[in-house]
Amino acid sequence: MTDFYTLWTDNGLAKLGDATLDAPFNITTAVVGDGNGANVIPNKGQSALVNQVWAGVVGSKTRSKSDPNTIVFEFVIPAADGPFYIREVGLVSDDGQLCITGNFPDTAKPVATDGSVRDMILRIPLHFENADIVNLVVDPDIVLATKADVSAHALEQLDPTDTDINKKKHLSNAQAKVWEDHAKNQDNPHGVLSNLPNVKSDSVGLSNSNSLATSKAVKTVNDSLNTHKALGIDPSSTNTTKEKHLSNAQAKVWEDHTKNKSNPHGVLSNLPNAKSDSVGLSNSNSLATSKAVKTVNDSLNTHKALLVDPTSTTTQRDKHLSNAQAKKWEDHTDDINLHTQNNILINGNFDIWQRGTNFNIDNTTNIYTADRWKTEGLNFSGNVSRQAFAVGQTDVPNNPKYFARLTYTSNVDHVFFAQHIEDVQTWAGKKFTLSLWLKSIGTIPANDVAIRIIQNFGVGGSASNMVVDQSPKFNITTSFQKNVLTFNMPEISGKTIRSGSYINISIGFPPGVVHAYSLDIAQVQLEVGSKATAFEKRLPEMELALCQRYFFKSYLQNVSPGESTVDGQIGLYINNMPHSVYIVDVPVKFGVTMRDVPTTIVYDKNGTPGCCDTAIGSGHQASVVRHGDGGCVIRCTYNAASTAIFCYFNITADAEL
Repeated sequence: MTDFYTLWTDNGLAKLGDATLDAPFNITTAVVGDGNGANVIPNKGQSALVNQVWAGVVGSKTRSKSDPNTIVFEFVIPAADGPFYIREVGLVSDDGQLCITGNFPDTAKPVATDGSVRDMILRIPLHFENADIVNLVVDPDIVLATKADVSAHALEQLDPTDTDINKKKHLSNAQAKVWEDHAKNQDNPHGVLSNLPNVKSDSVGLSNSNSLATSKAVKTVNDSLNTHKALGIDPSSTNTTKEKHLSNAQAKVWEDHTKNKSNPHGVLSNLPNAKSDSVGLSNSNSLATSKAVKTVNDSLNTHKALLVDPTSTTTQRDKHLSNAQAKKWEDHTDDINLHTQNNILINGNFDIWQRGTNFNIDNTTNIYTADRWKTEGLNFSGNVSRQAFAVGQTDVPNNPKYFARLTYTSNVDHVFFAQHIEDVQTWAGKKFTLSLWLKSIGTIPANDVAIRIIQNFGVGGSASNMVVDQSPKFNITTSFQKNVLTFNMPEISGKTIRSGSYINISIGFPPGVVHAYSLDIAQVQLEVGSKATAFEKRLPEMELALCQRYFFKSYLQNVSPGESTVDGQIGLYINNMPHSVYIVDVPVKFGVTMRDVPTTIVYDKNGTPGCCDTAIGSGHQASVVRHGDGGCVIRCTYNAASTAIFCYFNITADAEL
């Protein structure tokens, strides 16, 4: 066996054996690990990597060209992810089971701060004794597409023999070049024609690809197109019509153009037996097909009809487009947005509740509740809680599990449920669409629920800028309804930006609302563009990692910080070291690199903050003596005569904005 290889886990073999076309076996996620710093020997009994450091979507699944019994799984680790080492890899099914495990040559994955940055493409080949029994199905919803893939896909949808300029106007310069090269290659530019007549023709009206025309004929029509663009006039018009519109300089161009007409019946000696569709050559002795001439002539006629640059601004463009053309432009723009939109908000599906699931709130304790969501307001009291959707409900699509319920009980001046989106610079000058599902338990009068959006430039930065000032005010019923708001985020030129800047997205009750209400909120999505798309649901481990950048705990996910428990405790144990005074330093690594150096709190098993458990009991003082955004050191000190030394505790680390 080679040093590096992959094998099926017991779970993977079981799933493969049960798979059918009606109940397919889906591998959707790739994972890599660092083996805790050591080389790894794959084991078919594994249910997880030794130490997973990264997870991502499988980009493609293809049958090997060199070995039809081998299927290759490919995925990309983006340049921004890391740093870490890769010593083990795996493939995970859509229900979270590790199906394939393998070891990997010790490989560093750097980031830009290391002085080296790169995307990494990893391929995991799987060999079957008879791959014909495997029906390889690629789910288009999870295929990772690069920008080049999307461009190539867009080109594949077009007929390269179609001269419709309405298609070409949707292509970028780079895409147009690809189109042109592709169109050229439809006919062999170096093909040989039999019995080719040794003549040339300047005709611009033929459409037979086997007839020959000089490249000068092509250039003649191309120059006519350029002249038309410059002069805005049909060069075939009469003298009288022409002279009324031409300046002296333009008339000179016209005169030179007329003088330079070539003899359409000239004969070439030693005519090469080849054809070309090129439209850019100016050599009269080279040969071009009449099809090439017609291509440019059709472009000229289309230009005359449209008189519009498809790269122009909206105002300039709309003045020249018919209703049908404008609809095609709009559909093209929507297609682009579908490839670029993602939910900017974190935990918009309310799946992650690390701090607990029920919170009493008031204006003296503006707190975080569901991960990344906090209360902000004045003169209010109430409750925030996690509520479960009934299994199989159809009111809100995509089968969400939870929604957030905000209950305000008394003295409401104003209160909002808010998320702070990191870095005001990233989102400046863009159009956004906010969509969310809302309902009430009882009746909420019209205009009592509003949206507020603020640009905050950080401590010591420019004054905050109110982008959406509590408008529009939504009408809420006792059934879930989707509400949508589109707005423009202002530019930030001239602003002073400091550390900790953010965008504040808030949902709640504006000033003047003094009633007791319960508001239910589900599937909140903020995306770039003017269209609200289907809610984007990320993998659970990805959503949790995004939340842990701002808040991390060692407790189990279903245990609230401060509860009495030993589960999840971090610690150090040393036996046979009696002494009267002990100082124990315990290193702690956070789950992810956090946004900033967090505020860290230590808890003993009774939930007492600032304390740890030791050999002589709980309640002993513990403190943070080394701080970092990736981890810390906890110090426990106590006096005791004991045959063992140990220090155990749970922690929370808070780096919220």
